[in-house]
Amino acid sequence: TGLLIVTDTPDNKRVDIENFNEFKNIVKIDHHPFVDRFGNVEYIKEEASSASELIYELKHYPNLYNKITKTTQSYDNHKKEQVEKNKDKGS
Repeated sequence: TGLLIVTDTPDNKRVDIENFNEFKNIVKIDHHPFVDRFGNVEYIKEEASSASELIYELKHYPNLYNKITKTTQSYDNHKKEQVEKNKDKGS
């Protein structure tokens, strides 16, 4: 499955989606203290008043959005390379 964006959730046990780890890309946007890593991209800023403030920042600061987008693409490319390497090992 493609992209899952999780907001305002510091740990994976609060993600209310079955098999959420099957998503290819998970973006975590949160303002709580760090508890658990579960996204391949995490934007955590404890001094923010809310996750919606962080979403506002993403909308109004294109460089931040571009960084997250590039990181997600980079992670996706890395996963594809791993799959290809595993195929080659099996041949």
